[in-house]
Amino acid sequence: MNHQAQFLLDEVLEHLKHYLPEQAPLKDFIHHNTLHSFQEFKFFEGTQRANEMFGTGSILYAQCAYLMNQNILKNGNRLMPYLSTTLARFDRLNHKNLMTMNIGLNLLLNGHKAKLTLDFQNRPNVMLTQQGNNETVTFGKRLNTATLQYQVFF
Repeated sequence: MNHQAQFLLDEVLEHLKHYLPEQAPLKDFIHHNTLHSFQEFKFFEGTQRANEMFGTGSILYAQCAYLMNQNILKNGNRLMPYLSTTLARFDRLNHKNLMTMNIGLNLLLNGHKAKLTLDFQNRPNVMLTQQGNNETVTFGKRLNTATLQYQVFF
């Protein structure tokens, strides 16, 4: 790629990043629509609700896990409990602090060739209300999600 083409590509990417959803770091590689949880809503309502999870601003993600000894399960499979949290301050939400917490358990199967995960998430419920040109950010009761996921590694 020549120098001029690289310069144009950098400029285009800088411009596009303001319009594309931000992808948080993945704890596991999966092919998934990051806005899947909002598919039942009409487009504008779904993207508005997604603002509480994705957006431009500052994000801090931390995860702690412990791989337990093989001797706990007789079949050689292993357990790995984990905790994670995401702290965020998004531009669209007037830099209000948001915290999402996860706790879960991975069952690593067959030498980690497959995995069963049970995850519990507690997250904020952000509501944006529009009155004329003013937009107000309010928080409702926190929401919970439980996810059971099975993965096979090739």
